[in-house]
Amino acid sequence: MISREMKLNHLYPSRSILLSTVDSTNLFCRRHASDESFFVWSRRQNQGKGQFGRIWNDFGTGNLFLSVSYNQADSLVERVSADTRQNSSSMLAQLTFLVGLALHQALQPLVHVDLSIKWPNDIFYQLEKKRFKISGILCESVISGHELQQLVIGIGINLRAPASTTANAGADSLYDPGFVDQISKRKFSKGLILRRVLMYLQQLLSDYYRMPLMHRESLVVEYAPLVLTENGKRMPVQDLLHLFFQVNL
Repeated sequence: MISREMKLNHLYPSRSILLSTVDSTNLFCRRHASDESFFVWSRRQNQGKGQFGRIWNDFGTGNLFLSVSYNQADSLVERVSADTRQNSSSMLAQLTFLVGLALHQALQPLVHVDLSIKWPNDIFYQLEKKRFKISGILCESVISGHELQQLVIGIGINLRAPASTTANAGADSLYDPGFVDQISKRKFSKGLILRRVLMYLQQLLSDYYRMPLMHRESLVVEYAPLVLTENGKRMPVQDLLHLFFQVNL
């Protein structure tokens, strides 16, 4: 059920849809693909999914569930399509990593611990020897024939801890669920987090897809220290460059 729709002219895409509950914001975007790019966010999500079909648990209204839909006529899809024709295997890998960087830039100034990116799609932090996941990313593409029709960027962020999380495991069994309010010592509104995420996402994607290849490689090298492997070790720069430019997720 759509509870509110509004225009945000200072953000891109400009049309926003707020839902009270949804099966999955990514699925919603795919069902409602249109000629206009838009983003949808929901208070609750009951069929959220992560990478490789993992479940993204809903810990209550303290979560932020967000998906952005870019259509075929959008300049971002045109740029990604051009890249895809040159190197189709790296399209979703690059997009997912860029979204991770945007999330890191949006959230890091608000918290008191160092955030890291677990390749390719998780934002987490570590306290002592335990790792806590606060955000996950799922980027999907819709291709008809050989044409890229739609890009959907799905983001889940744990903002506020519920009274108990013992009944729910995180979407990834390697991590305990972490929450922004626990590492910021204050509560941020969903609207503030949403605006920050969209601002950094817009800026980073716009800048990246205008860069020549040399500058893109420099960007990856610059942010490589933030990226960890599945077992929590720093990913070697050459491994990250290989994954970023050659491996399809």
